[in-house]
Amino acid sequence: MADKTHILAWNVRGLGDPTKRQAVFASVQKYQPAILCLTEMHLTTSTQGQLCRPWVSRSFHSTFTSHSRGVSILIHRAIPFECFASNIDREGRYICLHCSIYRVPFLLIVVYIPPPYSCEVLKEVADWMAQAPQVPVLLTGDFNKYLNPLVDRFPVPQDGSWRKMRLLLIS
Repeated sequence: MADKTHILAWNVRGLGDPTKRQAVFASVQKYQPAILCLTEMHLTTSTQGQLCRPWVSRSFHSTFTSHSRGVSILIHRAIPFECFASNIDREGRYICLHCSIYRVPFLLIVVYIPPPYSCEVLKEVADWMAQAPQVPVLLTGDFNKYLNPLVDRFPVPQDGSWRKMRLLLIS
């Protein structure tokens, strides 16, 4: 994994159901990400342990309720990862990490902005970033907002079968 580090970001729309959780992690296994960033998990502090997997060495969670919000970052055990500082929201909307992978420092930020869209979450994240070291930033998540409807939106199947999933490669 040293030549390419796979980072998978996925809005899972709830992981409380064991069958869905199993299906999500079966899909994740196909990509074998070094870092897994999950949004809209719908887990609580007492149920976040359901994300424990043998391949995970470190995990960070911002939970809210079993019906809304929640973000997590799961780090693969084979990745040399170090966390220097963190900012974890108490309302399940973001996790900000100043960390390193393979001794390369960066900020890893996962954001979930619940509807209706409010820029307050981004202001909180930006305030933390202003105090953090000036290193590259990897920002991912679900902002529930689009800037350009011709570029940022795509047709959504009416049956609800679609899922947002992105595979990012860092060289």
